[in-house]
Amino acid sequence: MLTIYGVAYSYCQVRKYVNKQLAQRLRPELTALVSANDAAPGATYVPDAANAAQRAIKNKALGLLSYLGDQGVTNDLLSR
Repeated sequence: MLTIYGVAYSYCQVRKYVNKQLAQRLRPELTALVSANDAAPGATYVPDAANAAQRAIKNKALGLLSYLGDQGVTNDLLSR
């Protein structure tokens, strides 16, 4: 438990709040990261460091965007 101004919160609640705030404030940048690091449709999987880094950046940005609960983001995630 984490107590802030006398109110007890679980770490899970705090993490969700912080991630949602980050996603709201950085939405344009996160969307740009996803676009810049998205593999072309039908591209072959390449298990090297550069491609792994691109996938990790894209997946982290998508993970943060998922906290928004936006239907457009949800549809994009489900279509992948």
